[in-house]
Amino acid sequence: MDVLTHPDFLADYERLAGVTLDPARHRAPHARAHCEQVAARAEALARAHGCSPKERVLLVTLAKVHDIGKLEGHARPAASVERLQGYGVDDPTLLALVKVHDTNLPWWQSWRRGEAPSDRAWARLARRANLRLLALFMIADRVDAPGGWRANAPLMWFLGEASRRGLLDLDLDAIDSDAVPEPGPRSDSNPDSDPDSNPDSNPGPGPGPALASPGEAAGAAGAAGAPPRIVSLSLGLSHTCAAAEDGRATCWGIDVQGRLGRGTEGQNIGDNEAPADVAPLPLDGVVRIVTAPNARHVCALHHEGRLRCWGNGVHGALGRGSASSYGDQADESLDALPVLSLPGEVVDVSLSTARTCAIVRQDGRRALYCWGRGEHGALGLGSTEDVGDDEPPTARGPVPLTVEVVEVATGNDHTCARLVDGTLRCWGEGARGQLGVVGGSADLGDGLGDGRGRGRWPDDPALRVEGLDGVEVVEVDAAGDRTCVLTAQGGVRCWGSNDGAALGYRWSELPGCRAGDEPSTCDLEAPLPFDVDLGDLHGATLVGLSTGQRHTCVVDDRGGVRCWGENFSGQLGDGQSEDVGHWRAPAEAWHGLELGGVLDVGDADGDGRVDPVARIVAGMLHTCALMVDGSVRCWGSGGEGRLGYASTDHVGLGVSPGSDYAHHGIYGVRVFDRAR
Repeated sequence: MDVLTHPDFLADYERLAGVTLDPARHRAPHARAHCEQVAARAEALARAHGCSPKERVLLVTLAKVHDIGKLEGHARPAASVERLQGYGVDDPTLLALVKVHDTNLPWWQSWRRGEAPSDRAWARLARRANLRLLALFMIADRVDAPGGWRANAPLMWFLGEASRRGLLDLDLDAIDSDAVPEPGPRSDSNPDSDPDSNPDSNPGPGPGPALASPGEAAGAAGAAGAPPRIVSLSLGLSHTCAAAEDGRATCWGIDVQGRLGRGTEGQNIGDNEAPADVAPLPLDGVVRIVTAPNARHVCALHHEGRLRCWGNGVHGALGRGSASSYGDQADESLDALPVLSLPGEVVDVSLSTARTCAIVRQDGRRALYCWGRGEHGALGLGSTEDVGDDEPPTARGPVPLTVEVVEVATGNDHTCARLVDGTLRCWGEGARGQLGVVGGSADLGDGLGDGRGRGRWPDDPALRVEGLDGVEVVEVDAAGDRTCVLTAQGGVRCWGSNDGAALGYRWSELPGCRAGDEPSTCDLEAPLPFDVDLGDLHGATLVGLSTGQRHTCVVDDRGGVRCWGENFSGQLGDGQSEDVGHWRAPAEAWHGLELGGVLDVGDADGDGRVDPVARIVAGMLHTCALMVDGSVRCWGSGGEGRLGYASTDHVGLGVSPGSDYAHHGIYGVRVFDRAR
């Protein structure tokens, strides 16, 4: 029996009319109406692109059944698959498409974290599902979304990447947008540009920037001689590091204690030359490069999960069984630096002041190892002793957590782990509330805990971050003495130190804070039951988070960036020097601005719209954006050449970064000139 005529399905399909949708993301009033609109759009696309009658039926069926799992209260594809199997559906082609129909979002999020899906993963997806039909469905699925399918960054990345890999043969540029064109934001770097002069442009409503075409989103890496796309970007104290899709990596900025990895102590890079003017680091197969706003060392993650670290080795932060630095002497080449001896494949790594934590896939399970400075119990090993200074980084074993770890974040002297069960655990120094434990300012995870038997070990239930009940955390980040999370509902919550107003909450929202109190005196000991007020996102959804030492940034699914916190070097990118947050919530500070809170990061193609950002990274005094096209743009303090523009001038102080770029005729940092 055809599933669309199955009585149980028909009854459930009617019930979808009672499943309301977020009006900021869907124009359809409920899930059934959405499915009907998607089905109509899918059939039109199938006919326009020469699909066979069987393929047209398959696409329409997929459109009508893909959201049936929402009757369970969530949108997991697996829930839809289970219901379809309950109706007796055993068609492997349909079930496979339902299971992978939203792959673009988690894969894009992985790419943003520097964990790009492997060639094997792409090949497996291509074997499991017809990518041409999947792409047409994904486009149809955005039929009722503000801005249409071209305004969705995860989808644009997925289509561009599949096309670049030769897995998708579809004329994407010939597909019109679903949305009614509305005037989008204008970059003040090109105020005279007419957005209507480009008939192919499709701005979304409100301040979210419209995205590039799929070809542009894929970048120019495949073109002969073109620069490779950057896939990993990380910011440190006064340095910046990047890795390209061809496996090369480089760092620029201040060269002290070996953090640039070149054995050229005191020879900064980026102050009077571009990073591309200097040879890349002597490393191959780098998939991710990591440092941190308060870190003095750098780690590179290679193919097959191998990890090596260089820079300041104090307290054993490099995991080499020594407290000495590496990379500050001419005879210390990175190609001679051994990879760390870890018991499995490294899948995530986070750095902080003299400390490194890595998630290792071991015996089919993800375990967390931390080494370096053990003060305050930040290593989570029930001790304050250092690890890695005179022994291997694994000498004390993994952090004792009974639940598998999926993400790790490190602040000055605290560490947080997001667990597979959706909970968050933090340990280390708690003096400023960064651990999220109400009434607990003691160090936790140090073997002593709060003196009342609580919090001696990271697995102690007392270390569970409070105030997040009913909230699904999808990303955690930490810097300084502050912790922030991005929720599945698209909100941001921060707690701990409020230095620089980086928490983002208005003073009146912070318990115990009074009018006139400075931000640094208004710390927050646990998450509040509401998000930071970022105002109207005009249909966009937050998909990425980055915590700098004293400022915080987010990116939405249209490629728009918003930042708040300390701003005296222009690191917020709003063209001002005043801090945002505390005295006024970000939404209040941005009220009346031309682009709302969305930063003007430039309009390189001159279409009158702000170019879209794929990933945002906040550092100590500067901020960088990894653009959808794979290029890098930076703003804030230019000291020591950390921005990479062959200058030490600030960018974005007094005028927006976009205006600065337009004035100098330079947008992206020249990281590499040519792909190998």
